[in-house]
Amino acid sequence: LLVTIVLTLLAGGLTWWWLRRELSPILETVETLGTMAGASQPLRPLPVKGQNEISRLIGGFNRLLETVAQREATLRESEARYRGFFEVSQDAIFVHRDNLIIFANDRAAQLFHADSAATLLGRHWHELIAPEDWPVTETRVAAIVSGEVASQPPLERRHMTLDGQVVTLEATGTRIIFDGQPAVLSVCRDISERRRAEEQRLADARRQRDTLVREVHHRIKNNLQSVAGLLQRELGRFLELDPRLEAAISQVHAIAIVHGLQSRNPDETIRFCDSVSGICETVAELSGRPVLFHIEDEQTAFRPVRIENSEAVSVALVLNELILNAVKHSPPGSAAPTVSLSADGSSAQLVIRNVLTTTPDFDIDSGAGLGTGLRLVRSLLPGDGAHLAYELDTENFMLTRLKLTAPVVARIAPGDAC
Repeated sequence: LLVTIVLTLLAGGLTWWWLRRELSPILETVETLGTMAGASQPLRPLPVKGQNEISRLIGGFNRLLETVAQREATLRESEARYRGFFEVSQDAIFVHRDNLIIFANDRAAQLFHADSAATLLGRHWHELIAPEDWPVTETRVAAIVSGEVASQPPLERRHMTLDGQVVTLEATGTRIIFDGQPAVLSVCRDISERRRAEEQRLADARRQRDTLVREVHHRIKNNLQSVAGLLQRELGRFLELDPRLEAAISQVHAIAIVHGLQSRNPDETIRFCDSVSGICETVAELSGRPVLFHIEDEQTAFRPVRIENSEAVSVALVLNELILNAVKHSPPGSAAPTVSLSADGSSAQLVIRNVLTTTPDFDIDSGAGLGTGLRLVRSLLPGDGAHLAYELDTENFMLTRLKLTAPVVARIAPGDAC
């Protein structure tokens, strides 16, 4: 019995010693890992003893540690590059997680009027965006955070500086890993210089276009005047054709006046009063008889109007025929025809008054009894926004009334007197 007990104890001791010897690498590994974890030390390879299965297990663990270490080194290097790029970037960059800013570069501090980049840390990104742009920004951020998209395209939006100013920036958003955790990278670009350059480019293009348009109108006017001059040279060669030539010359001059007025203004604006005045002068010059033009209440109630460009030539030809008819049908030596203009800023009325030799018998509305000139007037008169009427006053003078309203005429800048 005693021998049995001794042999049992000896077998147990040998078993304990063998197990301790075989499992000691695992115990040492556990102690080493505990020490590294407790001291927040970087992971390092564990010692390998022997060639048994436990040693091979520790070797595999060491290779895993090596892979993790390499990945951590790569991540630290990547984050270092991120930070270096962020710091030197000319764009405002900030990173936020859970809607709070955790990183901002110096350019962001400058753009948002912060004392330093640290001033922006811990702030909610809503503080840097105008409230009216919160909904669209929240949608974009939510899509990045959820992984629905990896990045958002550039978007112009209004941002708020820390001192309350509103600035328009172009912003993009991207999902990144920052300090080992997912975050949202926002890049904001100041586009004010680009906008100024674009506005300058458009202004230059408008000036170039206006110069070209004025030059074209000027050349058309000169060419029309040349045509009128050639026609004038034919006057007197065939007396029976003189009335028709005179009418044609007057019409060409009326069209030339339109293009001359358009060549003066960058926006091709033609004021009705300028058109009437120019045609009165041309008719007086061609006919050799005076035409008296005046504006009623010019210094008080008169408000000029402009002629729509699409109607400018038609209105000019109508005015030319009406004024020329008044001169032709006034007896020689009688009172000069008068042309009176009134306008209230939205409509204009022209009254031509002239002496008659005989009472006319025609109807402008039906076209009955009209001569060549008035038939031309009737065909050119705009159907909407123009009304022509004739009547005799108490002194038996013919009154020709032409009233123009929208869409033939329109308002122009206040204070722009004729």
